[in-house]
Amino acid sequence: MANEGIVKMIVQKGAANVNLSMFSEEEKREILGEAAKHFIRMGKENEIIHILEYLDPVQYADKMLKKAESFMSLGEFETAAIIYEKLGMKDMADTIRSNKK
Repeated sequence: MANEGIVKMIVQKGAANVNLSMFSEEEKREILGEAAKHFIRMGKENEIIHILEYLDPVQYADKMLKKAESFMSLGEFETAAIIYEKLGMKDMADTIRSNKK
């Protein structure tokens, strides 16, 4: 893969700490898709939350739904709502936000 270096940097620094603005949307999806595979292998699913909008939600839905449930049980409702929202489940995110008050 041509973007191996940037993928390695994302994995080392974290998805939220690398600026990808110089890449096209297609390149971002490819780069972040590769980074997501590394994060899963490393057990760092939390990193995927930052890049879900660039990933195929179907491919990561099972793992991320489990993460959302885990955050709910820990009382981290906003994080769970963000995951649901990024997976296209806006109604669920809205329900969580309205019930946590």
